[in-house]
Amino acid sequence: MNLPRSHEKAWRGTPGCIFVSYAAPDLEVARYVVSPLQKAGLFVWFDKEQIEPGVNWREQLREAVDELGLFLSLISASTTQRLEGFNIFERNLAARRRDTFADMPFFISLFALTTSSL
Repeated sequence: MNLPRSHEKAWRGTPGCIFVSYAAPDLEVARYVVSPLQKAGLFVWFDKEQIEPGVNWREQLREAVDELGLFLSLISASTTQRLEGFNIFERNLAARRRDTFADMPFFISLFALTTSSL
């Protein structure tokens, strides 16, 4: 399910929402991961589709991580070499939220992703 961008946060309350976190250099890989999930009928919160220009990115990210059901972090050489970035901010938010869950998967990482393997 691919919901339109909206300041009204149309994704709220959508069962099974998946937040995808990635480093900017991995945008192509992120799109490769997001596309089949959406085609399978899952709602994927993907910044390129959900955040409109001019809104407070940090607040939008915080709200999405706090309300969505699954956090998917794409880990690559790009993410491990970065000292700062929104993907680090997102992972920190998810790590704090994960601590509130009891025996329930919330935080999933995909490792060693490269565009050459696509």
